Amino acid sequence: GAGEARRLQERVRELEGQNVAASQGIIRMKGEVDAISREKDALRSEGDALKGERDALTAKLSALSSEVEAIRGERDALSARLSGIGSELEAVRGERDALRERDALLKSAGWPQGGEQGALAGERDALLAYGRA
Repeated sequence: GAGEARRLQERVRELEGQNVAASQGIIRMKGEVDAISREKDALRSEGDALKGERDALTAKLSALSSEVEAIRGERDALSARLSGIGSELEAVRGERDALRERDALLKSAGWPQGGEQGALAGERDALLAYGRA
């Protein structure tokens, strides 16, 4: 009887010890699960913030892209305008040179006199001034 009772008491103490250890293990695991859960929430928040940043950057990039396109359009228009001005300038220079030749020929021939020569000189001066502009 007494030996049996002692053995049973030892077994009860052993089982109680295992129970305490198991309870502590469960508490420890619950703590780990909670920590993992908090980490997961933090990562989710970080992910949402990064998505927001990415969307803002994408919008900024799109706006910059449109701005670049607009600037290219302006540049092309200016280029065409400059090209047109260049052609106009060449035409004016050609006219000016032709007028100079005509003027030199008329002077060498001693013609014309009076009003017509004054009108030609005015036209010539205007073209020369325009050609220099």
